[in-house]
Amino acid sequence: NGYVNHHNFSDFNLQLNISTPKIFVLNTKQQPDAPFYGDGFVSGNITIEGDMNKLSFHGDDLSTQSGTVFCLPISFADKAYASDVITFVVPEDVKNLVEEEQAPENSMEMDFDFIFNVTPAADIKLDLDLSAFGGRIKTKGAGQLHFTYNTKKDKINILGDVELQSGTFMMTFAQLLNKKFELMPGGVVSF
Repeated sequence: NGYVNHHNFSDFNLQLNISTPKIFVLNTKQQPDAPFYGDGFVSGNITIEGDMNKLSFHGDDLSTQSGTVFCLPISFADKAYASDVITFVVPEDVKNLVEEEQAPENSMEMDFDFIFNVTPAADIKLDLDLSAFGGRIKTKGAGQLHFTYNTKKDKINILGDVELQSGTFMMTFAQLLNKKFELMPGGVVSF
């Protein structure tokens, strides 16, 4: 439910409240500089409001549904630290390229603020590519993630913890060694 207002088909503004058992909210393909990609299906309540300059999308109690595959490549990070938090640092080359390709001034700003209850119905993939060492973690788990993104600022934040219930880690070392490890329940991935 909601409304869409306009003045002679200009100066649009809207407020929509969506309540759904399953909606397709993410459909992005893997690209070299993409901070994330995959398909996402969620249930819950989503609010969309704004005007021709800015739209805001908000949901604070969404749950992942079957068909969700969220991939987070860590290869675009210049540095990664072993700690309770994964820290991403954008290399200067990518930062300069992003600054050169700024969106036109008349493009609409979109602001996303979602809190997801991650369920075992979702697949989470973490692609690691840190110099000679790399691999892929494929896992299912449960937890809560807070995702924010603004198209003008081009800034993504993902905060929260996912407790692993099952999965694998395919480790590679200097393209010489490939070893598959089974993940034990109880491990935690912190964002």
